[in-house]
Amino acid sequence: MASDLTPLVLEEGALNWLDSLPDSVLEIHDGIIAVNGASWLVGGAVRESMRGRLPKDYDIATSLTPDEVEEAFVHTIPTGKEFGTITVVIDGINHEVTTLRSDGGYSDGRRPDTVHLTTSLALDLERRDFTINAMAVDIGRRQLFDPHYGLSDLKNHRLRAVGNANRRLSEDGLRIMRAYRFLDQGDTFVWNTDLELEMALVERRDMLSAISVERIWAEFERILNGVDASRVLKRMAKDGIIDILIGGNTSEDSIRISSVKGDIQASIRMAVLFKDRDSVAAADTLKSLKVSNIFKNSVLWFHDCLGTSPYNGDEGNLRLFQYAMGENLNDFLEIDEAWMGKDFTELKNRLGALDFSQSRDCLVDGHWLMDRTGLEQGMRLGRLKLWMHRLQIERNLSTVEEMESLLCTLQWEYGEPKTWPKPIWP
Repeated sequence: MASDLTPLVLEEGALNWLDSLPDSVLEIHDGIIAVNGASWLVGGAVRESMRGRLPKDYDIATSLTPDEVEEAFVHTIPTGKEFGTITVVIDGINHEVTTLRSDGGYSDGRRPDTVHLTTSLALDLERRDFTINAMAVDIGRRQLFDPHYGLSDLKNHRLRAVGNANRRLSEDGLRIMRAYRFLDQGDTFVWNTDLELEMALVERRDMLSAISVERIWAEFERILNGVDASRVLKRMAKDGIIDILIGGNTSEDSIRISSVKGDIQASIRMAVLFKDRDSVAAADTLKSLKVSNIFKNSVLWFHDCLGTSPYNGDEGNLRLFQYAMGENLNDFLEIDEAWMGKDFTELKNRLGALDFSQSRDCLVDGHWLMDRTGLEQGMRLGRLKLWMHRLQIERNLSTVEEMESLLCTLQWEYGEPKTWPKPIWP
């Protein structure tokens, strides 16, 4: 079955990546053709492949109905059958196979009210969000279909909506978040929207209220993890999106945005966005976003640490800081240097030159302490170990004998254990 579109004339070799398609994709294509259906690679698979990158997923559009797809393959899952999507499982690999369709209205701003199955590739591509996602490739005929000039936008690093931008965003508010995510393609190029989409992102930002926090956070987390997160976050701040997502008043040129450049983990970036509010407010917002407890705790810790780098600290403080930061040390220093507005060259040199014992774990355990103090298991014993561990780090102790001498100097029999120091920062 041929497409109702005219294929794009391409340079020789532009579709050579088809020779490297996974066997599972080729098997699905052949299975559809065998029952007189038509199939096309669509969406991200085409976008990434045309850029010379390996796609994470291969989605296939077909002229077959969902029932016919189920009949054509042995292992299928009706993951979204009501919307025309069947997951076909080949050798344990899942691929979504979706019947060509056109969508009805989007009265709830999240999903189409009705889905009309069709045999028209043109109608199917017309309903998609952005032009770079509205291309299709016929594997057998080695033809690219690009009615909305997505390939040109791909080459020019431009993000455009398919058709009217305001309408596209009004159909599904999550496309607002997806637009910002697509401005960071994980490469060295600066991506921008066209003017129509730029205006629509601001005009239709109210559509975010119709989207579940889980879906919003899934996109926001990917943005925070992006290599060009600083630029994208600045754009989101300028458009008023960040304030909608996390509250506050985050200006475009805020140091909170400017300082998250480079390969810095998402929880540090999120902590920077919260720097103008207290830990309770930050925790409440993270809870409302339904982030994981691990991510929340990481954000709140970095939030407390911002502005505390031991710029003039003694060696004990430097060792404790280096120990607490662990593998996050360099990332945090990059952020805090910008935040504090100081040159950390000397601090970084001092940290790099630290005389630090190879042993970072506590040199003694609870049994050792029980034998020497007569304490039983409980808070006093546990907090004593933490106190000694901190002093071990600060003083760079490296032997059990040194720890025994240290124990003799501590007034562990008295005082409130809850007040004893721990090996933490700040």
